[in-house]
Amino acid sequence: MVILIVYQGIQNSAYLDNLFNKIKKHFVKLIPKNFNYFEHDLPINFDKQFLKILEESDKAMERSTTDSGTKNSSNNKSEGGEGNEENDSEASGKRENKKNKTKKNAREWELNKKITKKDIDKLDYSSKNENKNNSNEIAKFEGEFDDSSDSSTVENKNNIMSQLNDSIFKMFSSNNTIEESDIEKILQDIKTKLLSKNVAVGICDVLIETMKEKLIGKKKTMFSLNVKKTVSTIFSDTLQSILIPKDSVDVLRSALEAKSLGKLYSICFLGVNGVGKSTNLAKVCYYLKTKGNLKIMIAACDTFRAGAIEQLRIHAQCLDVHLFEKGYGKNAAAIAKDAITYAKKEKYDVILIDTAGRMQDNEPLMRSLGKLILINNPDLILFVGEALVGNDAIDQLKKFNQTLVDATCDTNKRTIDGIILTKFDTVDDKVGTALSMVYLTGKPIVFVGVGQKYTHLKKFNVNMVVKALS
Repeated sequence: MVILIVYQGIQNSAYLDNLFNKIKKHFVKLIPKNFNYFEHDLPINFDKQFLKILEESDKAMERSTTDSGTKNSSNNKSEGGEGNEENDSEASGKRENKKNKTKKNAREWELNKKITKKDIDKLDYSSKNENKNNSNEIAKFEGEFDDSSDSSTVENKNNIMSQLNDSIFKMFSSNNTIEESDIEKILQDIKTKLLSKNVAVGICDVLIETMKEKLIGKKKTMFSLNVKKTVSTIFSDTLQSILIPKDSVDVLRSALEAKSLGKLYSICFLGVNGVGKSTNLAKVCYYLKTKGNLKIMIAACDTFRAGAIEQLRIHAQCLDVHLFEKGYGKNAAAIAKDAITYAKKEKYDVILIDTAGRMQDNEPLMRSLGKLILINNPDLILFVGEALVGNDAIDQLKKFNQTLVDATCDTNKRTIDGIILTKFDTVDDKVGTALSMVYLTGKPIVFVGVGQKYTHLKKFNVNMVVKALS
């Protein structure tokens, strides 16, 4: 026989065991002996007895609970003595505090309201003591803007010449001058090391050929150490000649000169998707505003990417600059033109034009970019690229440059004027992308991005890259 009881709520297991046993005992008594279960129904008048059993069980449970509570309290009194009065007073004090506790106010969420420091402090639930202890740690990340070129960004412990085995500099022929066979092994090793540091294949070949021309015919010395020094010097000089192009770009000086002449200085940012154009535009905005005290406006010409305008709006609010935007799905070239007209009318010093990211093989979008440059003819065109890419940097720059040349060849031929290299803090000593980009365009790397904050923008240090490679 199976007895099933469904009870609403949670009950003590001892209580349920007792209840089951009582029900079973009374129920079995009602069933006649020699009862045929298949021919007759079971008795159905058990409801009253069940309720009676249930009531008795509840009373028994209450009695046992009361008895155990009385016993515990008497034990506590005998053990606690006078100290119990203190516990009672403490408990009453806690009850008083609970009564006097103020009701929690509802938090207000105002999206359009500008967030103040007071609002931030209200939402700060971290331990105040912990904040004091960690203040020195936090201070490391909060310094003032430093636009000086940073030589500490890249380690130069693993430069190429230090990795070469000294023995290969001793394997020279008996002639008085250096021959091609003498340096073949050395140059091959240098090329392998360059490739491992993200230098594009074509650039490696040019470097090796240039070094070969400079080394062949050089007078030999008796000591391999001097040979290594000669190779190292020529290698460094070759790298430096590539990384220091003929044209130089000083964004701040150019903007201040334009202001002194009463002209608007326009900068256009372009590049592939996801390299950080908008973020680095904001960094340049912060740099120009803090260093030059310039009146700056941002033009939102990325009308394709979802959230692009909202991202710039947040930057504009943080930097306290005006954002010119006309929504999504519009003609980017027309928006840029209207923005420049508005900036001139309102006497702005600098306008920063943000464009949509596009892959170099997307012809319709590349034509659209060429049209924007042709119509608006910005004073400075900055290509934003990643320091992490290797050979793809060559393809990107070639096609972006060619797009600008094709669009403007009938009027004033334009190319990329300068480069911003992002994520430079993540490459360690693999700085070959910088070399590849500068060699291909003949244009300088203006800034390198070394973090997420507005202050994490540094001027490019040529010597640092040379040391990391040579």
